[in-house]
This record gives sequence, structure tokens and C-alpha cells, in this order.
Amino acid sequence: MTYQGQATRKLGVKPEHHAIIYTGIKPSREIDQEEKLQCNPIRVLPTTPRDKLAMESRINYAKLYNVELNVNVCFIGTIALSSQPKLYADFDATWLNMKRSQEES
Repeated sequence: MTYQGQATRKLGVKPEHHAIIYTGIKPSREIDQEEKLQCNPIRVLPTTPRDKLAMESRINYAKLYNVELNVNVCFIGTIALSSQPKLYADFDATWLNMKRSQEES
């Protein structure tokens, strides 16, 4: 998600649930006036050189997406092996924090 180019500055978006996701060699940085993201940047190895993510692209660990069998999807790449442990750890931490917050409410 780029949130219309606003990244996590968009009203209602929770930065603590997001990480930068990128297709280049180095991760992009937070954009101007964007809160520092606590989750690790995630690198995607693009399928083709044309497949590029915008610098405002963020992965939202708090939202799950169901992909139905009869829906076409556009495959743009694979999570780099070096990013996979970070992806799993930050996903688990986000959901654990959300669960704790719900229990405290």
C-alpha cells in the first residue's frame, strides 16, 4: 500500500503496524513528516526489471488478505531470503501486540 502516496502519514493509518517494502538494493526511507517505522524494511526480489514498488510502499502487518482461487493476481516478486526472518518476526510481534491491547481493553 502507498496510501495515495502518503505512506503512513495518511489519516487513520497506524505506523506501528507497517514496514517499508522495496524492490531496490537499499530500502527507501520514511517520507517527509512520516513517523519512524519500528518494523524492519522488507526486500522483494522483482520477477522482472519492470516490477518496482514505489518508495511510499508499506506492508501492513495488521491486515490479512484472502486471495480467492478464482481471482487473478499480479505476481511481482518474492520476499528476499534475508528479509524472511524479519517479515515473520515483525508479523508475529504486531499480532501479539494487538492481542495484548485487546485484552487490556
